Amino acid sequence: AAVVWNNGANINVFALASDNTLWTDGFSGGAWHGWAPLPSVAGLHFSCPPKAFAKTAASIYVFAVGQNGHLEWIPFNTTSGWQNLVDLGTVFGAPHHTPVAIASWATNRLDIFGTSETGVVHRGSNGSWARDYDTRSELGQSPSGSPATVSWGPNRLDAFVVDRQNHLLHDFYNGAWHSDSVFANDAL
Repeated sequence: AAVVWNNGANINVFALASDNTLWTDGFSGGAWHGWAPLPSVAGLHFSCPPKAFAKTAASIYVFAVGQNGHLEWIPFNTTSGWQNLVDLGTVFGAPHHTPVAIASWATNRLDIFGTSETGVVHRGSNGSWARDYDTRSELGQSPSGSPATVSWGPNRLDAFVVDRQNHLLHDFYNGAWHSDSVFANDAL
């Protein structure tokens, strides 16, 4: 995962190392600084590659699935540096199956999509995280990979996943969720 932040002056790259720990490398001042363990989670092990999101010019959010199947949120800001991880839990008691997808359609808004063996679900934050995922399962009941999401305007999300029948599924949000069957019959 990679993010550009600090008004384009910094790049941070995040990766899952061979020992399943999280590492980062940063670029600023015209130079790369070298790979190092992510400080606030050094020694912890994860089961999926991380995803990263530059929330503001001064903050980064990293999300990674722990070996216990819980989604972990690791925030950073230029005032406090890397903060302790926040355990965002499981998908209704089931472990996360793949890395999450992240998008934002407004200031102080963040949306994540997670998968379990049986579905893709949505969780949003308007400055604080919803207690759990929405009870409505987005994008069908049988994901075969990680979800993807994008926002192209206020109050708008488009979410995608490939199911086990190799169909690309698409749902969108524009104030309410809608299932879009345009891709459902097209096998990849």
